[in-house]
Amino acid sequence: MQDYKLVYRLGTSIANADTLSRLQHLEIGPVTGSMVKEATKTYPVMSRVLQYVLQQWPEKSIDVELMPFYRRRHELSCEDGCILWGYKSHCTHSPSLHVDGRIT
Repeated sequence: MQDYKLVYRLGTSIANADTLSRLQHLEIGPVTGSMVKEATKTYPVMSRVLQYVLQQWPEKSIDVELMPFYRRRHELSCEDGCILWGYKSHCTHSPSLHVDGRIT
């Protein structure tokens, strides 16, 4: 038998739970890898991040909108055209997906 202590936390303080609870309200249904891949290619910021992940990040002159990704550049990778941060896929502010996976 296990003893558990339940602690209440706001959904907004638990990013995964907050994101998952919002996904059910999307009109597009489940988000697939091919949808993330297409949005990554078409959204300018994410396509630049993808280019830098696949090639090399510049040493200086980083745009402000790229700074959250630049700070995590050593943790980012690419799998089948999708940007991964650890084991999570990120498609920030994608107008076609209406998913906000922003990392700050």
